[in-house]
Amino acid sequence: MKESDYNKQLSLNISYFHLYNLILHYGKNKEAAEELAKEIKVKNPETELLLLSADIRKEEEVNALVEEALSRFSSIEVLVNNAGVTRDQLLLKMTAEDFDCVIESNLRSAFLFSKAVSKQMLKKRYGRIVQISSVVGIHGNSGQSNYAASKAGLIGFSKSLAKELAGRNITVNVIRDGEIVEKRALTLPKEIRNVMRCHNPRCITSIEQGLPHIFYLADEENETYRCKYCDEQYTESDSDFV
Repeated sequence: MKESDYNKQLSLNISYFHLYNLILHYGKNKEAAEELAKEIKVKNPETELLLLSADIRKEEEVNALVEEALSRFSSIEVLVNNAGVTRDQLLLKMTAEDFDCVIESNLRSAFLFSKAVSKQMLKKRYGRIVQISSVVGIHGNSGQSNYAASKAGLIGFSKSLAKELAGRNITVNVIRDGEIVEKRALTLPKEIRNVMRCHNPRCITSIEQGLPHIFYLADEENETYRCKYCDEQYTESDSDFV
């Protein structure tokens, strides 16, 4: 997870996971991650925390992070891939670097973490993988071809992965969030937000509304087999299960 408002609220509400401990990934802002860790401990004193930093675009660093996490906790039962980097620009002004950065951060990282974590999930015959996509990955958005491609790719990747892992009691689900009401969403021009509302009248959602879906899909008793096989689409609150 990167240190955004969404990830902060997800981490702070770890009590939904009851007995789960937390491995929190951060990029370069170690100070912000440590401050978040303090807040989590105040709210959930029994939660064990492990702060780890890595370049999520590099396979060797992701593998090293997962190995360190497993040496501390012995198993990882829930993985939430929630990287969300943007480098918005119209196509003719977008550089190859802008495109690659977003694809690698949002899509490649999900592949790397899912691959690294699923190895021990397969041995344990249990696991929950939750991917955070976006309404932009379905409908597109002007100036966000790179971001749309990364989030659309995440859906296709997850559908295939769900079929591979279903037989070992490992579910893979996607939450297709609308634009989260935070600083990034509020900077969108009003006309663009109105167009997005036309595609999905409830696409502008709050952080608090999205969190329960993550907790539900991560729960051991969850048996959303139709979601697991990705045959249908469900809408709950302002987020979609794909």
